[in-house]
Amino acid sequence: MTFLMSSVMMADITPAKQCATVLGAFDATIDWVLFAAPALALALYGPLGRIGPLFVLASIPAWLALPVAWPVQDTKPLAAAS
Repeated sequence: MTFLMSSVMMADITPAKQCATVLGAFDATIDWVLFAAPALALALYGPLGRIGPLFVLASIPAWLALPVAWPVQDTKPLAAAS
């Protein structure tokens, strides 16, 4: 659900001429992260021996994205329900 909503937001705020390029780069980044994150977690689990620090590490991107995503305004509000 999050991936779908982020793709919709990217399509909404991207200029029409750059939409294909930006969405392609966005999708490639998501695909790379979906591959790299589990590999990184497995590599770190061995030396750490616990899973707790991995959850803290996994939350860092969300905390970094929050100040970027928070001010984004909805450019195409939903139609009023009738």
